[in-house]
Amino acid sequence: MTVGFNCVLNITTKTVNSKLRGMTEALYILSKSGSTRFEFIFTNLIPGTPRLFTSVIGVFKAYNSSKMYRELKLRGAIIHNRQLRILPQEQIVSKINGVWNLSSDQGNLGTFIISNIRLVWYANMNELFNISLPLLQISSIKVRESRFGTALVVESSEQSGGYPLEDTNQAPVDYFDENEIDESAVGTTDVLAAYLADGQRNDEGPTYNEELGLAFEKIKDGFTVQKLWEVIPS
Repeated sequence: MTVGFNCVLNITTKTVNSKLRGMTEALYILSKSGSTRFEFIFTNLIPGTPRLFTSVIGVFKAYNSSKMYRELKLRGAIIHNRQLRILPQEQIVSKINGVWNLSSDQGNLGTFIISNIRLVWYANMNELFNISLPLLQISSIKVRESRFGTALVVESSEQSGGYPLEDTNQAPVDYFDENEIDESAVGTTDVLAAYLADGQRNDEGPTYNEELGLAFEKIKDGFTVQKLWEVIPS
């Protein structure tokens, strides 16, 4: 069998009473694949040699602590007092103030940071409204025309949801749109991520949906009721 670290929820050691080895130390690995959880228990052939356990736990901790280097992060604790929490060996290349997130009609004024590891944007009024996109997850960077003028589009890989980011430079301010959906990526875009990226409330009131027979907040452009249901794991 093989268990990827991304499926592991927790790793602990416990003293157990084994029928084969009596009282001995065991390694417990709790993992999850889809909606099913698995627990694996391992003991060492040679008692009193915990090197196997310490090696597995050490590698797992290193894997968890390095997620920010390779995974897209929305609304994380990455900003403190308007300063980016620098990762080990990370260097800031550029910091641009006055960048607008246009995922809502009102827009959100924020700051855009480029480092040797990732791209970061956060709102000036709410530091928890942010996004961290590692360079490893960028699948394409291109320039195209948008409703706000010439835009720089940065699209993440399918592994992170095919999440598109759009940055438009219109002097004297910059615009940054992380909710412009490219039609070619609609099939792979994470719907939940698109909703989390919008930090504004919808005050238009509920609308009646005949398909469900319910009234609820108006669905965002480009999404359907079926797409919203896919957010809930089957």
